[in-house]
Amino acid sequence: MSAVVSIIVPVYNSEKYLPDCVESLVNQSYKNIEILLVNDGSTDGSLMLCQKYQNKDHRIVVINSRHGGVSVARNLGIIKATGEYLAFVDSDDMVSENYIERLVEPVLKHSIFLSLCQYKGFYAKAELTHMALINNDITIIDNNKRIIRNLYEDFCELCVPKGLLYGPCGKIYRRNIIICNHIFFDENLVNGEDQVFNFSYFCFGQHYAYIKSPLYFYRCRQGSLSKTFSQKSLDGLYFARSKLIEFLERYNVPKKEFIINSHCNTDLSEYLSIDGDGFFEYRKRAVKAKSYISDYSAAFSFKRRLILLMLKYSMYFPIYLYYRLKNIKHKI
Repeated sequence: MSAVVSIIVPVYNSEKYLPDCVESLVNQSYKNIEILLVNDGSTDGSLMLCQKYQNKDHRIVVINSRHGGVSVARNLGIIKATGEYLAFVDSDDMVSENYIERLVEPVLKHSIFLSLCQYKGFYAKAELTHMALINNDITIIDNNKRIIRNLYEDFCELCVPKGLLYGPCGKIYRRNIIICNHIFFDENLVNGEDQVFNFSYFCFGQHYAYIKSPLYFYRCRQGSLSKTFSQKSLDGLYFARSKLIEFLERYNVPKKEFIINSHCNTDLSEYLSIDGDGFFEYRKRAVKAKSYISDYSAAFSFKRRLILLMLKYSMYFPIYLYYRLKNIKHKI
């Protein structure tokens, strides 16, 4: 029998999007899976939906807990999982039909500690074509056609501009490495906890597989956890940066300084895109975020370099206006 892959899905008030997510998981071409729906104290109909799916498919396990945040939910899933391998999927996202199959195949074949794929954002399910969800491009590549790659050598390529190493989604992990080395999501962080988790995990392996195709589809929407800002979230980014520096120095990863600065500036660019407050509140947040930057030129796109340049010279209103108009466009 093939190895069991446990898919951990934190669920919090996801009634609207959960059906799309679960449907994409139960229809996986790799059948030996368990799907852990961890209800994190939802106040809508999410729990009832989870229980409905559990009654329909024996591979679905519902875990109900009081609201503690996404890290608490993920950690609970790690503890309760029975599979040798773990995958994380957010409850408003979707994956391709062969997502698990493509990710787990090189891990089983070559006994490596990590497999990852590209991802793609979407605002509405209609944007995802049938061909995107049934993705048959399974090439595991780099320029030299190597199947197994060195994570430390490729770190800069994967982080800048792809950003593939920061979040837990779009990856397959070995559960025994996580359990034996007590690698869990920091429940005291409101941001950066997924990066800290990954940087800790990366210390226990070096060879990985990279699937070039986008097999994971994340939903872009207002009000998601990744689109909130507070001083605590900024503190979380500071802590994540310290763990990144520690990892890069420990393993002598090439282009350390560029990776660090790009990591910081990418996170800040995401936070600057939030326009839920009026301009004056936005300006206060931008001023706080500005103290986080050490190199304004370390960004991988012209747009982000321009935004950081405006931030450098305290041109807050043009930044606010740009993101305000951009977010209005996506709501239409």
